[in-house]
This record gives sequence, structure tokens and C-alpha cells, in this order.
Amino acid sequence: DDVPGLWRVASIQATGESQQLAEAEYILNFGEDGSLRFRLDVNDCGGGYQLPAPGRIRIERIMCTRICCDSPFAIQLTQLLSAMDGYVQQGNQLTLSGAEGVVRLVR
Repeated sequence: DDVPGLWRVASIQATGESQQLAEAEYILNFGEDGSLRFRLDVNDCGGGYQLPAPGRIRIERIMCTRICCDSPFAIQLTQLLSAMDGYVQQGNQLTLSGAEGVVRLVR
């Protein structure tokens, strides 16, 4: 799998809503050890992920510091990540998907 490594958020799209392009540079670091770390506008977040089967992802235990004032985009990104259960990786693009929406990432 080529999921481990650094990915930049390109856009998010909650189910039934329009796609929103990333307003800032949000970099997700999927560690080889199953860790997931990223920084929002102000807060740092971390958790874990598993790849239980090809095309399947489980993101768990996302915890973020609670310093004021991440953007609505950043808050929605965190909520969507927790609900992802599938992925498709094509070249330098990684698309995470779940019942609540889609997160598109690029290398």
C-alpha cells in the first residue's frame, strides 16, 4: 500500500453538499506504524488508522488540542475523517470515502 506518508488535503465534500476546496495547507501524516497526525489552523490532531483490506480504511481515536479557533472547514475535515471507511489511491491522489462524504488528498 502507498497510503503511508504525507498527503495534502485538496478538498472535502460532505454527502449532499458541494465540494469545498482546502482553504489552507492541511497535511496528513499517515505513519508506517498506524499513527495519523495532522495540524489544523491552530490545533494539532492525532489518532490511528488501519488498512484492514484492500480499499478499506479505518481511522480511529482522533484527538485534537482545544486551542481556539479552527475554521469551519478544518472542523468538518476532522469530522469527516472519523467517518471514512474506504479509499482509492491513484498515483499522487488519495480519495477517502464514507457514508458522510469524501476527502480528497494529493501528494
